[in-house]
Amino acid sequence: MFAKFCKLVNVQDVYNQSFMISATEYQKKLFKKKMLLEDVKEVERMRNIVYEKYSEGNFGVDAKYWFKTITKKINYLKEITTASVEQNLGVEQVNMLVQQFDKITQKNAASSEELASSSEEMSFLAENLKKIVMFFKLD
Repeated sequence: MFAKFCKLVNVQDVYNQSFMISATEYQKKLFKKKMLLEDVKEVERMRNIVYEKYSEGNFGVDAKYWFKTITKKINYLKEITTASVEQNLGVEQVNMLVQQFDKITQKNAASSEELASSSEEMSFLAENLKKIVMFFKLD
């Protein structure tokens, strides 16, 4: 049983190390913040009790309390995942907005060119109309 416990703790530690290598700065900051919470410190304290008293067999930690505390730590890790997903969604939304602004800017540029062309044509027509009116001008 102790060997299984050690293996699980080792897997968790390797996972945490791997996470910290690939995490964004935001995720690292959030992870470090969560790992400073009292429930997480309590999990570490209980782990240390197991390491110290494994040969005795009685750890002096209530199973329900252990489960409740480790569940809180797991929930903190889930919060990091949720926050990371939300942050990624936020980045995706910003990228979509930038793309939409780019399309709007391109449409505005095309409209401006069309308006300038129409303005030149109207100016040309107005000048011609002025010449025609001048030709028929009565004295």
